[in-house]
Amino acid sequence: MTEYKIECIGDPRDTLEAFNDGEDIIFFSRHDGSTKVSVYVSPADARTFARGILALADEVDGGEAEPAPDSRPRVGDRLRVTKNNPRSAPAETGDIITVSAVDYDDPNSEDCIRYLAAGDEPGDYQWFVPLSAVEPVSDEPESTSETAKPSRARLLEAAMDAMSGSGTYTASDLIELADYLAGENA
Repeated sequence: MTEYKIECIGDPRDTLEAFNDGEDIIFFSRHDGSTKVSVYVSPADARTFARGILALADEVDGGEAEPAPDSRPRVGDRLRVTKNNPRSAPAETGDIITVSAVDYDDPNSEDCIRYLAAGDEPGDYQWFVPLSAVEPVSDEPESTSETAKPSRARLLEAAMDAMSGSGTYTASDLIELADYLAGENA
């Protein structure tokens, strides 16, 4: 039988207990172990009462905060090393490593990830690196407006090849060329 019990903060001898009695839920108010009041309710009424108690508690303290999503690296994530040879691992600042295992929530040590050094096989030693020595790597390549813009000379060559029929172009190449000729990428 499952039982829930709460003690009074003013006098721990005063308790409120709840448990099931077959088809009903029973609440007992006790003082020093002696029953003072008993209330039998249906499961539906007990749920309504419990929701009401939760609402009252939320009014008092603002409610329970949602746990923050775990943003720590996961297996397969790519990370950039920010400190030379962390924990004697063969990694230098700027190296990109891939997480092969994680060691989190050990109260006796800081959170670490593990990775295989270049050339190591899956069964080889996995190097430990603390989270303080790595940062996430964005999979998005950085592009500047210079590199994103097609060069004028390349587009003019493409136009001449297209007119002569000697070049092979994809649809995106032709759209890029048309944009240039229309003055949109000039």
